[in-house]
Amino acid sequence: MAQSDTSSENSEKGSKALRVAFTVLKILAILGLLYLFICSLDLMSVSFRLIVGKATGLLANVEAFNNPMICLMIGIIGTVAVQSSSTFTSIIISLSASAGLDVSQAVPMVMGANIGTSVTNTIVSLTQVADRNEFRRSFAAATVHDMFNWCAVIVLLSLEVICHPLQLVAEGVAHGIVPSNATEIKILKYITEPFTDLIVQIDSDVLNDWSTNIENNATTLLEDCDAKDCFYLFELFASLPDWALGLILVIASLIILVGSLMIMVKILNSLLQGAIAVVIKKVLNPRFESKVLNYLYGYLNIVVGACLTFVVQSSSVFTSTLTPLVGIGLLEIETCYPLFLGSNIGTTSTGMLAALATSVNFDKAITVAFVHLFFNLMAIVLFYPIPFTRIPIDLCKILGNTTAKYRWFAFVYLVGMFILLPIYVVLISLNNIVFIIMFTISILILVFVIVVNVLQRKSWAKKSLSKVRLDTWDFLPKWMHSLGYWDRIFSKIDACSKYRDKDVKSERSKNSTFEDIDLENGETNEGFEKDQNEGQKAS
Repeated sequence: MAQSDTSSENSEKGSKALRVAFTVLKILAILGLLYLFICSLDLMSVSFRLIVGKATGLLANVEAFNNPMICLMIGIIGTVAVQSSSTFTSIIISLSASAGLDVSQAVPMVMGANIGTSVTNTIVSLTQVADRNEFRRSFAAATVHDMFNWCAVIVLLSLEVICHPLQLVAEGVAHGIVPSNATEIKILKYITEPFTDLIVQIDSDVLNDWSTNIENNATTLLEDCDAKDCFYLFELFASLPDWALGLILVIASLIILVGSLMIMVKILNSLLQGAIAVVIKKVLNPRFESKVLNYLYGYLNIVVGACLTFVVQSSSVFTSTLTPLVGIGLLEIETCYPLFLGSNIGTTSTGMLAALATSVNFDKAITVAFVHLFFNLMAIVLFYPIPFTRIPIDLCKILGNTTAKYRWFAFVYLVGMFILLPIYVVLISLNNIVFIIMFTISILILVFVIVVNVLQRKSWAKKSLSKVRLDTWDFLPKWMHSLGYWDRIFSKIDACSKYRDKDVKSERSKNSTFEDIDLENGETNEGFEKDQNEGQKAS
């Protein structure tokens, strides 16, 4: 009997040791995959620079344009092209220092760079498209950054056009600052560069010259290893044009990004189950008994977000790392929102360093750098301190619920928001009369839709609206007011029907905290509210 107990005890110890060993291996695997994920973002940034090439300077050269909307959209397109707001902001600052860009033109471009940088975490959220509930949360987390930046731009750009508050404040602070030499700060890059440099290396001097339209006889962005003692994989394909190498690299980086992220999410899901998941959620999303402590915790997250972004030197890396964590339910939207706001502040450090390293027209360069900082600070003041002003959270939840019901909407949003909309605005802005007409019509339609939607939800207004057939949108063609119409069209495409929910009831019957959302009936936040309620019960 004693021998049986001893063998049973030894077996239990052995299985426990095996579980611990597997847990350690999973943690090491997550760290390794996180490393590959961050490296893939760096490679993607390099690939877009290779594809764009000398056009980087053309994107930033808006000397001929005095329309702030063009400058804003150029900021978005330029940042999407180089996949880094830090890089494009540094380009803007360099252009200002070289007297090729006026501060008044640089201000909306910096705002556009803030919007463009959120494309990366929107792409990252697409890796969780196969699971309805994960995708709902991850896409909402990705787009909360978009919504915050758009809300900030709408308010602050309007004020800037009227009375230039950002420019005046930045010039006032910049006045009297003595120029000093600053070197590039590398923190995370010391870890990632050994891997990325084995694959590709670009000549930063050539990139800077092309970006600022300085004459340079170089025909490629790739580092010349004949002149320098170096080696990297893409040197073997140096005979190919830069754009071709960029396309190869962007495909490779996307494979690494998607593969590492999907495996990492699966390992996290297997690792964080049961009591462990409850404890981690409670730590990451604390709910204090004191309302004051709950309020102050958000400001602590802003500081944490700023510091961590400064460490990794990239807001895209930081926000893209948080996005899948929201998807699997470890972080809540309300928790990551202040972290993202802090990330916006942290990313301004790169532009500040670029300005401090400038030897000519230092006053203009440092002014643009301060504009970037004060824009983000003023945006936080507008959309964070008072809870009801946190409009971006509600907007991102609407987008999250929309994509949960119609998966294809995420791709439409990505292409429309970051490519088609900027191009459309730039085209109509080339002619001032056309711009004024189209912009006025767009604003009137937007205001009309918002007002009618609000009134349709008020019982006292329904009778009056029914008299003019505005109690519903049924008087319009179906394709103008229903995503269901477009869903039937997109469902015929195999790529979309793969992820289309054929049976909503079977989805509801799964072990899930969410219900299907019918946006046309106005139930826009139901899933997120249930998630919050369950989090409060767990706490």
